[in-house]
Amino acid sequence: MVEKNNIRILDIRKYDLWTLRSIHNWSVEMLKATFREEYRRFREVLIAERKKARVRQEDLARALGVSQSIISNIETGERRLDVVEFIFLVRAFGADPAALIARVEQAFPTRRRRKKRR
Repeated sequence: MVEKNNIRILDIRKYDLWTLRSIHNWSVEMLKATFREEYRRFREVLIAERKKARVRQEDLARALGVSQSIISNIETGERRLDVVEFIFLVRAFGADPAALIARVEQAFPTRRRRKKRR
C-alpha cells in the first residue's frame, strides 16, 4: 500500500497476477453480497421487527444518535450493517439480537451445494 494525500493506494507492482485476481474477485463478491436474496430477507426481518416493536425510523435514529437517513439506507440496502451496529440497532428497538438472527436464518431459502470447480 502506498499512501498519497491520506488515501491508501494498492501498489500493483508488488503483487503477482494471482494475488491481484484474488483481490478483484473478493471485492466483486462483496458487492454482490449486498444484493443477494439472503441480504434482502435479512432486511425484511429487520424492518418487520422494528415495526412490530412500533418504533419509527426517526425514533430509532434518535435513540442511536444518527440521522433518520442512515436507518433508511440500512433498510433499503444502500448501507450494510456490521455485527456491532446490528446488535446496537436491534437492542435500540427492544429486540433480542440472537433471536432475530434465528428468524433471519429461518427466512433463508435452502441452498443446494455447488460443485467445486477444478
